[in-house]
Amino acid sequence: MKNDRIVQILIPIILFISFVCLFYKWTFGFTSFTTAAYVLNSAGSSPRKTPELKILDQNGQQLSTNELFKNKYVLLNFMYFHCPYVCSSIMAKLTTIHNHLTNNQLKKLIIVSISIDPNHDTSEILNQVWKTHDQPKIWHFVSLADEINKDSSNNLSRFGVWIYQRPDGFFNHSTYLFLLDPNGNIIHIFNAEQNNDEIIRTMEEIIT
Repeated sequence: MKNDRIVQILIPIILFISFVCLFYKWTFGFTSFTTAAYVLNSAGSSPRKTPELKILDQNGQQLSTNELFKNKYVLLNFMYFHCPYVCSSIMAKLTTIHNHLTNNQLKKLIIVSISIDPNHDTSEILNQVWKTHDQPKIWHFVSLADEINKDSSNNLSRFGVWIYQRPDGFFNHSTYLFLLDPNGNIIHIFNAEQNNDEIIRTMEEIIT
């Protein structure tokens, strides 16, 4: 009877420990409680090379991210211009960052905002948005060259970006800011909620 009682006590404890261990593994050490965070952590640790994405720029030119990222630090985000949620606040954040970096730092940097909705965000729309931001020389407004398909979805996942197109036509998506080095490696990832001063300070330390 005593042994049965011990077994009755141990079984739920063992099950609980097993569940915690599995949950720890599934969430990458309790760091991935959202789909976006899970996809980001699944892409691997930094620094890591970015996959190539085919894009259309604000002048109607088709190119790849590898061409655009060449020999510069890159601050990159994924968004779309008719987003009713967080995208506008992230664009405001990028504007603040752009305005607070020194001229010397800006010479070493480009900012790239990639739309995930090429059907809506044509080169004409991209150009209009660029003009509303006072036509910044180092800020590129681009979109994916084609609708998201299996190949581009895989590349976005390798980048660490999660995107889900909802039945109503809007997108749920990752809101991270990616900082790349001149060799195209992701070296730092900022959360959208992160304090602007903290982001600027980190970028100044890295770029300087």
